Amino acid sequence: MIKKSVFLLFFLVLTPFLSAQSGRDHYLKGEKAYQAQQYQEAIKAFDMAIQLQFSPIDKAYYFRGMAKQNISQYEGAISDLNEAIRLNPNDMSYYFARSTNYAITTQYELAIEDYNRLIANGSGNAKLYLSRGFAYVSLKNYALAIDDFNRVIALNPNDQKAYNNRGSMYLNLQQYADAIADFDKALSIDSRFFYAYLNKGRALVGLQQYEAAMEAFKKGEAINNSLTFYLADKQIAEKALQQK
Repeated sequence: MIKKSVFLLFFLVLTPFLSAQSGRDHYLKGEKAYQAQQYQEAIKAFDMAIQLQFSPIDKAYYFRGMAKQNISQYEGAISDLNEAIRLNPNDMSYYFARSTNYAITTQYELAIEDYNRLIANGSGNAKLYLSRGFAYVSLKNYALAIDDFNRVIALNPNDQKAYNNRGSMYLNLQQYADAIADFDKALSIDSRFFYAYLNKGRALVGLQQYEAAMEAFKKGEAINNSLTFYLADKQIAEKALQQK
């Protein structure tokens, strides 16, 4: 009877340790599978780590969410990232991961809330401002998008894409001269940046400078003729020149 009681006590003491160790083993297995881009296997391993109460459990939820993101299970990823944030609201990487999934699922207002939190926490960088800027673009809030692209340019003054992005916003606001200045700046950094040529052509159409627009379109098409976003503007220029 005494031996049985001792064994039972030993079992009760040892069980939590074994469970914790087993949870850690599953977590490490999940990490290894995740790094190998074996996302389904990673999810299964993190499932077990969570079931066995691996600590810190927020990490298991985070990586399971990231694995789900990589196989396009975005709502599941958001659910896991919500739980990771609930368990550890001080890890800013969780908010950035969630913002990415919000943006992918067109939940732009929620994405912006996470971007704002990250920026307020001192995590502001060019990538973050760019992401928030694109969220504002999707909401057609071009003025706030310009503010964020201004910040990107301040951080990366030689990034031709940043000037093209801001110029595109000026184009949407029909501020054609400002748009052309940005496209020209982009081209001064990279003379083969075809997006800037094509967008400059669109802005020139807005100013009814059709010959200059066609020249810009021609230069862009000489580098890349597979795009279509500018063709409606090009047709306007062609029609106007035919009527001369």
